[in-house]
Amino acid sequence: DADKTLEFKKVVTNIGNGYDPETGIFTAPVKGLYYFRVTGIAGSNGELNAGLKKNGQNMFAIYQKAGTQAGATNGMALELEHGDRVYVQIWPNLTVADQSRLSTFTGFLVFPM
Repeated sequence: DADKTLEFKKVVTNIGNGYDPETGIFTAPVKGLYYFRVTGIAGSNGELNAGLKKNGQNMFAIYQKAGTQAGATNGMALELEHGDRVYVQIWPNLTVADQSRLSTFTGFLVFPM
């Protein structure tokens, strides 16, 4: 009945430990310009609608309604202050597939400010 923060548990790289796989939240360790990308694969109900949020504000979304195993991706550069929080939330009553890392959340510091 409410947006759900996605928890990407299989973490490949987490330099600075800004990402918490238990909560799905990235917390900026330093002020700077960051780049984020979200890729999602529609789950069992065949529809995906999720968004990247910064401190609770929608920054961008991914959407797919073509059936299961259909995907969507989007990315954006964001200026973050130390302590800003970035995370992916899926809209209510929708699903996302994640077999073999089909759905991903990527972010990295482009340069500190």
